[in-house]
Amino acid sequence: MTTAGSHPRVDVVIPCYNEVSVLSESVERTLELFYRNPQYDWRLVIADNGSNDGTSELARELEIKHKQVSSIVLTVKGRGIALREAWLKSDASVVSYMDVDLSTDLEHLPALIKMVADGDHDV
Repeated sequence: MTTAGSHPRVDVVIPCYNEVSVLSESVERTLELFYRNPQYDWRLVIADNGSNDGTSELARELEIKHKQVSSIVLTVKGRGIALREAWLKSDASVVSYMDVDLSTDLEHLPALIKMVADGDHDV
């Protein structure tokens, strides 16, 4: 999907399981990247899969605080299930994911998204 401003919509899914201690910082760092790269209509989707430590409640708070954040709560554990559900619900032109600990350097994400959005590559 391309939005009214003709910026491709990009969903970045962060699958979570009991990540209340790191989720806020990871969301803030990811949103900073989004703000520095306005060529896309970014959306961060927190996919909580069965947490019991308050992660889903924090995800809802972050969703209320930031318009670019949404969350889904699943009762079944598993990264694959979380990604599948988030991607099936997405209307974005490009879907991707990041681990909640941001173990992959965020600075590489815009280049990856550009290759996919431009139709040069798919994954």
